[in-house]
Amino acid sequence: MATSLPKAVAAVAQLLDEAGIASVVVGRCAWRALGALPGDPGESGGSWVADTRLLCAAPPEALRALPGLVPRAGCRSGWLTTGDGPVELVSSSAPDPTAALRAAPWTVLAVGVDPSSAEGCDPLGGLADLRARQLRPASETARLALPSVAVASARLAAELGLEANEDARTALKPAVAGLSAIPGPPLRHQLDALLLAPSPDRGIALLREAGLEAGLVPGAQPHAAELVARATGLVGRWTAWLVGCSAQRILARLRTPAERARAIERRLALHPADQRIAPRSGAVRKVATRLGSLDAFMEMLALRRHELDLTQDPSPAARRQLDRLAELAGSLAKGDVALAWSGREVMRALGAPPGPAVGRALAFLQDRVQEDPEGNHPEQLRSWLDEWQRAEG
Repeated sequence: MATSLPKAVAAVAQLLDEAGIASVVVGRCAWRALGALPGDPGESGGSWVADTRLLCAAPPEALRALPGLVPRAGCRSGWLTTGDGPVELVSSSAPDPTAALRAAPWTVLAVGVDPSSAEGCDPLGGLADLRARQLRPASETARLALPSVAVASARLAAELGLEANEDARTALKPAVAGLSAIPGPPLRHQLDALLLAPSPDRGIALLREAGLEAGLVPGAQPHAAELVARATGLVGRWTAWLVGCSAQRILARLRTPAERARAIERRLALHPADQRIAPRSGAVRKVATRLGSLDAFMEMLALRRHELDLTQDPSPAARRQLDRLAELAGSLAKGDVALAWSGREVMRALGAPPGPAVGRALAFLQDRVQEDPEGNHPEQLRSWLDEWQRAEG
């Protein structure tokens, strides 16, 4: 199971060896080197270095004594800078690297590469689990009952697309009791990373199966994991997860940055789009402005379509409404048609002074012209305005 590592990683490992510190390469760099994840180290391996972690059989003070080490505040780790980027060093109280690997909470985390021999180290069979995309606990499961470790485990499942076995779900369940004690910001950082991972549905499914989701996102819909997986971006995925929930309270608990929280809450206030947004150009323009872009508006329509699909709800009326909203958004994206009448001419035709009624009339005419640009002439505008007046009563 010999492999190769980036030159920068090998150089850091040699520096550690000269300082009398035994180490083993773990994480994505090791998984890729062993063929469990796609990738090729190449000559420089610059992109690999950012994913590299060296697990060191040494106390934190021994690492801090290394020239150039940048310690990580409040943690047993730090970084050494190389020409290809920083390499993270993590302290372990184990007597040797193999023992340090055996202390991992999950078998997939107990996979490494000996930097001196470039041989794989797999004391718990984690490489087979990684290739099978299975999350299986190591022999010692006490750490998995810690809420912070449990949430980080769900993030791991999301990042690697792992499916937890029954032992894994059982091991995480005790973490529910201490979930409320975790401060909001570190919890949010983990959940943000989970949502941005390639398989967020795997992470959310694990949280649900272990009973943790109810404490993190109470009221989440049964299809939330699948809905999140079909959404894009952090705002879009948080919106999908929070459909049907008390979003404001959840976002406040997590200390979500105000601008992002407002963006999520705006989207949720407009969901479901087929019921909350009028099928008129003016309404679509107003909503797109409120959301920040037409792309965000289209994401709202997609969210509703996915919801209808996942719940197997045919709702032909809802789908027709969504199609109409999409058509109007497409027209807006091509640019508005300038109305042939000014506000003054509309006031003259209505025989009315400036006021809200004139604004509504202009919006109505703009919608009609957007739908039928050929009617953008005084005779047709007069006819549409008469129609509007009759509807207004």
